[in-house]
Amino acid sequence: MAESLRICGIIMQPIMPDKMAALLGMLGVMPKRRTWEFAKFGADETYGRQMAEPEGGVLFQAIKEL
Repeated sequence: MAESLRICGIIMQPIMPDKMAALLGMLGVMPKRRTWEFAKFGADETYGRQMAEPEGGVLFQAIKEL
């Protein structure tokens, strides 16, 4: 699951740069390893060792029912 999130985070950076930077930061992906070169399975074995807490507590707020 973490590997899928890492790859999706890299791929979606052009669309949602702030959120994907936060996601990749939470996963512990080093900034120099957030390029297309690393957007494939098994390309980065260093992430996840120093995971960061999200600043707001969660990446996306829950949608509240009306």
